[in-house]
Amino acid sequence: MKQLEDLPYRFWPSSKLPAGVTHSNFMNVKSAEFKKSYTKRVNPVLKAAGFQCKSTTARRDDAKLLRMVWYGTGSAGGSGVVTIAAHVPGLPSAGGIPVTADTFEVHRACFKRSLELAPGQAWFDLGKTTEEALETADLMAEAFETQGRAYLEHLEIAEEILLGLDPGAWVESMTDLYNTFGLQLTLGMARGLAPARVETVELLARLHARAGNTDRVRRFVELGREEIAPVETAHPRRFHEHMLRFDKLLAGDLTFALDATEHAEIDRRIARQVS
Repeated sequence: MKQLEDLPYRFWPSSKLPAGVTHSNFMNVKSAEFKKSYTKRVNPVLKAAGFQCKSTTARRDDAKLLRMVWYGTGSAGGSGVVTIAAHVPGLPSAGGIPVTADTFEVHRACFKRSLELAPGQAWFDLGKTTEEALETADLMAEAFETQGRAYLEHLEIAEEILLGLDPGAWVESMTDLYNTFGLQLTLGMARGLAPARVETVELLARLHARAGNTDRVRRFVELGREEIAPVETAHPRRFHEHMLRFDKLLAGDLTFALDATEHAEIDRRIARQVS
């Protein structure tokens, strides 16, 4: 990864520019125009890594992982980001949304990380000319080679490492693993519905259920019930959704999408709770 000092000022955040130096991306090439540079310089590198490219989205799927390299642009234009996303087939995304190879999108990934141009800087200036756009695309391709390949290789052992977590010490391990793997299990926390720790425990229980580790499923379900208990009153629906999915996992049912009958059961539980 490059340092800011190694890059032209157009890549520097405004807060880091030296006194008297200014830069604006207001007149940068449009995202649609930049895609020509991206597909010319980045896609060949991705294809060499086994990805199938369609415009600025690249995919490589197998029975172990769904993988995606995705280019997106800032809402104001003038800059772009390259994100690597991966998902374990058969698991839900944050919020319990079913994910298959056909429906996998970057925002539904179990694991996600953006490439960095410089430390802490994931957004790439697109440039004002064709030459600058090509320079940006070359830097994106370089970032994939130096960061993306290593991240993808590490994700190959993610499930193995998660399955090896000690139920008695998973909290201590998860901080590092969130950072290492870029786990994306925070929807409940963002919406104030349930702690992210509950989603993590449910993920771990589901991984063990897929692997047939009955004892570990039971232990992580017990931990999940303890984690979700504090939100029973404040968020009863989310509480009972998690509790019902935990019940299903204990019964060997990995179906995470709740049907009408199960939602009716949740309604009955809530009614009994408030009566």
